[in-house]
Amino acid sequence: GTVGFTAGMLGILNTLNKTLAIFTLVLYLAVRCPVRYAETYERTKQRLFSTLVAITDPMTMYYFIYVVIAFQAGDYPIYQSYLLIDVVVKDSTTMSVLLAVIIPWKQLTATLVLLVFITYMFAYIIFLGYANEMSAGAMDCSTLGKCLWANIDYGMRLSGGIGDNMTHEIEFDRSVFDYLYFLVVLVILLNVVFGIIIDTFSDLRSQKNDRIADTVGKCFICGIDKLEFDRADDTGASGFKRHISNDHNMWNYLYFIIFIWEQDKDDDDGLELYVREMIEQEDISWFPVNKAICLQLGAEDEQDASHKLDALNTTMHDLVREQGEMLLRVLEENRQTSMREMANIRQRLDAINLHNKEEKENVEKLRESQKMMHESLDNLTVDGSSTDGGGGGGGMPPSFSSPMKAQPMPSINLMSQVNESPAEQPATNSSRRQSELDASQTITVCVTNCQDLVVPHLLGSADPFVVANVFWNGVKVGETETIWYGTAHPAWKNVGRNTFKITISKNDDVRAGKLSVEVNHTHRRGTGSFLGVAEVTGQQIMGAGDSSPTTMHRLLRKPEQHLPRSKQLNVQGSVGLKLRLK
Repeated sequence: GTVGFTAGMLGILNTLNKTLAIFTLVLYLAVRCPVRYAETYERTKQRLFSTLVAITDPMTMYYFIYVVIAFQAGDYPIYQSYLLIDVVVKDSTTMSVLLAVIIPWKQLTATLVLLVFITYMFAYIIFLGYANEMSAGAMDCSTLGKCLWANIDYGMRLSGGIGDNMTHEIEFDRSVFDYLYFLVVLVILLNVVFGIIIDTFSDLRSQKNDRIADTVGKCFICGIDKLEFDRADDTGASGFKRHISNDHNMWNYLYFIIFIWEQDKDDDDGLELYVREMIEQEDISWFPVNKAICLQLGAEDEQDASHKLDALNTTMHDLVREQGEMLLRVLEENRQTSMREMANIRQRLDAINLHNKEEKENVEKLRESQKMMHESLDNLTVDGSSTDGGGGGGGMPPSFSSPMKAQPMPSINLMSQVNESPAEQPATNSSRRQSELDASQTITVCVTNCQDLVVPHLLGSADPFVVANVFWNGVKVGETETIWYGTAHPAWKNVGRNTFKITISKNDDVRAGKLSVEVNHTHRRGTGSFLGVAEVTGQQIMGAGDSSPTTMHRLLRKPEQHLPRSKQLNVQGSVGLKLRLK
């Protein structure tokens, strides 16, 4: 009863095995063979050759042989044992064991040939000198061929080599022979054969592990390691799983390729046409190899602090250099202005000295003229007196002296005008020179507030501040205090700290100058966004007079050659200025 039950179960299992084997063969013929045919025909354009390649596909031939053996196993049970070799195809580790012997066949063949040659040499020695010492007698070494076969058969199977199949006699030459056979054949050559097989199996296992690691530990699309995504993920979850599920889902790429194949080429847009051409050329450069947006954003965040520090360092160096250059320009302008003022003063002093010299000469001439007039008057008076004393002799009327006394010469008035001129002249020149020095004007600029600036939180800074810089004709005059930028309407309340004076020489025309007030956002890490610049012409300043109320001036953009337009997107609003010209 047990034998009949076992035979029945074997029959049922054999029938099931035949059915599954036929199903697998049909599946390969219906699915794999057409693909192989299409691939070969596209490459060779030969139908018969492509059909032959498709039919003789290794796996198709394997399952065909498997079906044949499965049918033979029904009549000849020994064939059932042959079906167990299918484990080599089903299990990759078992396949690696078989490949460890197949792959290094050249090395194994060369080693086995060397092993046969060495064994032949030892067999020749035994044949000549030790044939009678074989365990079976001289029959094992009656010929050189039998002796060689005995060495290969016994020598490689016995743990001690061929010596274990020979009589044991303590002789020097026999001991040397046994040790040499053991070392050369068993220890060296056979271990070389085993080493080749084991190394090959180890390499195959390493390749398998690397393949598994690449399959489960790297993104199929970009090829970036799993640890990179997990390290960059801040949520504590598996960043790699999120990446291969959302960002680089390989099935989405496959669906897209199938969509390109199914869609008519005339319906492609630019991107789809580009991908179609890449697919036809078997080019995968359209894949984001070694690229992932989530990693790039993380890297930018990590490098942001260092970049900002470098930018701040660069900005500080630029500011120091600009301040130094501006200071040199201001010193040079002041030096030139001082030289011009000194030259003008020297010219005016020379003119004053020349004028004083001329005035002195005129005074001397007037004094001489006055002296001569006095002498003339004295002479006239003396002549009149002598005529009166003579009793009217000489025909002169008696009343001659009376008109002279009634109308004296106005010499005092003329001398008083001349004498006053030298005394008053230095004072007049000094006052004129002081008035010329006082002719320089002072522009007072007070930055009071800003209105309708860009909302602070749009600047992406947790600690916003604002600062204004005042320029006259492109030269920086000063910088306001840095205040909190909490609203769109910041105000500078410290009047003294935010008031600047600009002294204008009398040789410079205020109307030709230009006042600029530049407003910038700043934070603890350095300079932030550019908020605009307000410009006031010299004509407007002249119209301000000694005092004017706070006026709002619109903030404008700089020319693009000075600052790119992309960095002036936050320019809006106005700045309040209080101007005074004195």
